[in-house]
Amino acid sequence: MSQFRRPVSCVFAGFLMVTSAHHVLAQQPSGTPPYVPGELLVGLASETDREALVNRLEATRRGLRAAGEAPARLTATRTGPSELKLTVEFPPNVLSNPGAELEHLQEIARQLKASNPNVEYAHPNWIVNIKPPLDEAPSDGGTNLPSDVRTNLEKIGPQLAAPVPNDPLFQIGLHWDYLPPPTGMNAVGAWQIERGSRDIVVAVLDSGFVFDQPDAVGSGNVTRGYNFLSLNICTGRRVNRTPDATDPGDACPEKGKKESSWHGTHVAGTIGAIGSNNGRGMTGVAWNVTVVPVRVLGPGGGTAEDVVAGIRWAAGLPVPGVRRNERRADVINMSLGGFGRCTPDQNGAYIRAIQEARRAGSVVVVAAGNGQWVDQNGGLCKPGSSPGCKDRPIDFRNESPVSCPGVISVAASDKRGFLAYYSNYGPVTITAPGGDGRMTQEFMINGEKRKLALGVWSAVHSVFGAMQGTSQATPHVSGAIALALAKNPSWRGQPDLIERKVRASAVQPPQGACPQGCGPGLLDAVRLLNQR
Repeated sequence: MSQFRRPVSCVFAGFLMVTSAHHVLAQQPSGTPPYVPGELLVGLASETDREALVNRLEATRRGLRAAGEAPARLTATRTGPSELKLTVEFPPNVLSNPGAELEHLQEIARQLKASNPNVEYAHPNWIVNIKPPLDEAPSDGGTNLPSDVRTNLEKIGPQLAAPVPNDPLFQIGLHWDYLPPPTGMNAVGAWQIERGSRDIVVAVLDSGFVFDQPDAVGSGNVTRGYNFLSLNICTGRRVNRTPDATDPGDACPEKGKKESSWHGTHVAGTIGAIGSNNGRGMTGVAWNVTVVPVRVLGPGGGTAEDVVAGIRWAAGLPVPGVRRNERRADVINMSLGGFGRCTPDQNGAYIRAIQEARRAGSVVVVAAGNGQWVDQNGGLCKPGSSPGCKDRPIDFRNESPVSCPGVISVAASDKRGFLAYYSNYGPVTITAPGGDGRMTQEFMINGEKRKLALGVWSAVHSVFGAMQGTSQATPHVSGAIALALAKNPSWRGQPDLIERKVRASAVQPPQGACPQGCGPGLLDAVRLLNQR
């Protein structure tokens, strides 16, 4: 078993986003979203239209212009039934100003769409990465807990009706997020009605999973999944996709990230990838479920191309060069996103993949985001570039893919039931516990009092740690939907119906909790399970 390198601060980034990182493959001006240089994602109306474009690629190249010149080279890679990736090689003089490449790339995309009526979208292959909640300050008690954490089972158990899981983290009280609203999402009440079924499949598009995490070994709740990474953003090297979503860590020392986040394991653990009610470790929302890790993020992040492939595969749709997933996900959890509204011109690949996944019967649940570095006018900016450049929550409708049509959007609340200080806001589908690591509480752990952060506690590598963010809120919703589908199997394959049930089951937050809006209210798993 691999060892956790050392105890680290318990409050980690909780939202994976497209536009926050500036340590990418190309030097970019302030406020420019990171992208893979020279790559465009293109969607055609049909396979026939795509093949026609491929067959006249040279003629297409000669008709395109950037800074008055045609691209030196244009190559195509088929990425879906009617989708492709175009790699554009510009003449050296066109790239004399490297900061202008994105503008040139977007101009080529506009020309492609204008010159071919069968091109439905064309946009850069954006890079995804981790964006921490703003002003994040770890608490003074914020260290990870070992896998053998113990308790006398006396803190929480006597206060709640059966069934109460015997997992130490729950018994200690660290799973505050499972208590009834406004504190938590009422998993404790839901377990009296339904504990889940392994027939329900939840795909987690994230950094992969640590399969030898002690509380996951032998659980039977997690599969090997799939690794869709095709580019190591940290090194700039191409890598091969593999049928194994193991998370080897996402540290990128070359870019200043010395520690791995184990973010995918943390998210999947909350849903139920670990062993619940087994007398050790933590408790997941669904005690019985099949979690399928889909690795789309690695060192330095990942690409929109790989995220889209992960969505399609999880939904049982074809992905070129990859064996088809025969067990379609009922729920697709995406704790990721980026700045910008979900429009065809900027995020058409996401729109199409999500629509196809929903038609296949998968529910898509997406994090609302943890704010952005924006200037006074609401535009992206680089930290320190101006006095008005601040990291602040924004309307979630300025993020993608959470603002794409048909997704279940999730904002984050703290232990009080208030919209978390870092969470994006607006008319989201639902708000769920995401934690606040600035808040602490004393707990009795292994016979000693410890002051720990009130983030969301879950599995990280070989131990347990707290994270905060809309990333942590999102798996609570996915887990609750998994319980609801186990109780109401007729809901399966009906994403519109499930979204309506989630909205209808929301409970009002405390007065003054959401001055800028948190949708219809707080997640209550009991109300969701009992919807008619």
